[in-house]
Amino acid sequence: GKTGVLSRIEPIKPVSINRQKWAIYGVPKSGKTRFACSFRKPLLLIGAEDGTASVAGTKGVDFVQVQSLAELDELIGAVRGGKWASVVLDTLSKMRDIRINELFTVMGMEVPEKKPFLYADKTWKSVWTQCGKDLKDSLRVLLDYPRVRDLNVLVISQEANLVYDDGASSSSSDIIRPAIGSAVGKSLCDWLHAECDYIGQTMIREQTVKGETEIAGQKMATLERTGKKEYCLRVSPDGVYQAGFRLPEGRALEQEFVVNPTYDKIAKLIKGG
Repeated sequence: GKTGVLSRIEPIKPVSINRQKWAIYGVPKSGKTRFACSFRKPLLLIGAEDGTASVAGTKGVDFVQVQSLAELDELIGAVRGGKWASVVLDTLSKMRDIRINELFTVMGMEVPEKKPFLYADKTWKSVWTQCGKDLKDSLRVLLDYPRVRDLNVLVISQEANLVYDDGASSSSSDIIRPAIGSAVGKSLCDWLHAECDYIGQTMIREQTVKGETEIAGQKMATLERTGKKEYCLRVSPDGVYQAGFRLPEGRALEQEFVVNPTYDKIAKLIKGG
C-alpha cells in the first residue's frame, strides 16, 4: 500500500466557499473588521488590538485579545478542534509589532522609537527578519486548515506602500506591479498574498449614481456624485493596489469593487453570480 507522501495524492477538489483564505488590508476604519465578521458563524476574532467597536453585538462572534506570539499559537492550535467556521486575525500589522517588542525584550533592549532605515542597522534587520519568519511559521499552520476541512481564514492588515516600506526599491518595468498592500513588510506581504486565494482592499468612496443630461439635443448618460459615503472592497487587479481572486480557468471578475461587502455577496461572486 501507499505510505508517506504517496498516500496523500488525491484529485483536486472543487473550490468551496466555506474554505476561503483571505488577505484583507486597508486604511483604518475602512470596514475591514466589519466585512470579516460577516463570514460564517461561529466566528473567532483574534485581536492583536481591540477594534471591536464596529462589530459590537454581532451574534456568533467570539473575541479574544492576544498579547504574545505564544498566545496566538495556542489559539491556532485550538482552531483545529473545529469549534469555529471562520477565524479572523485582526491585525497582522499589530501582531508584527507585538513580536518585534518580544524579540527586543529577549535581547534586553528597548524598541527604537523610530524605525531606522532597515538595511543600515544590523540589529533591527536581524529582528525584522526573525519576526517575519516567526509569523510565517504561525500563519502557515492556520492557513493550512482550510485544505483539510471547512474553515474560512481571514488575515487583516493595515495598508502600506510596499515599495518603500522595508527599504527596498523596484526597478522600472512595463509589467504592472502594484505597490500598495498589507502593511507587514514586503517579504511577509508577498508570502501572505501568495498563500491566500483572495486579496481585497477596503476603502471608502463617494457614492455615484447614473444620471442623464441633454447636450445639443442629444441625451447623454452621466455619473453624478451624491455626497454620501459607501464602504467598498476592491476585488480586481489594479495597477496600484494589490487585489484579486484565484478563479477557475475561463472565469474572471467583471467588477472592480463590491459595495458594502459581505460573505454572501462574495460567495455569489465565487460561484459565478
